[in-house]
Amino acid sequence: MESLICLGIVIFVVGLSIFAYLRNTVRKKTAPTVSGKKDLQPVYISIADKPNSIIRGMERFVAEVNRTESAGDKWRPIP
Repeated sequence: MESLICLGIVIFVVGLSIFAYLRNTVRKKTAPTVSGKKDLQPVYISIADKPNSIIRGMERFVAEVNRTESAGDKWRPIP
């Protein structure tokens, strides 16, 4: 009986620590900063590229970033 209680406590502590870890890794949804600072990703383009190719590449990049971030948002708040 005592070993069952001890095992229950160990499982509870491990579960609580995993929950706390996942809870702290959730990306915070905050309002954009007013001071003008933003988190920007560098995008490298060539001057020889056509303007339409540049715009399509940037749109594709933004879509990929949004898809990646939304994939993480689906599982992070679950705990």
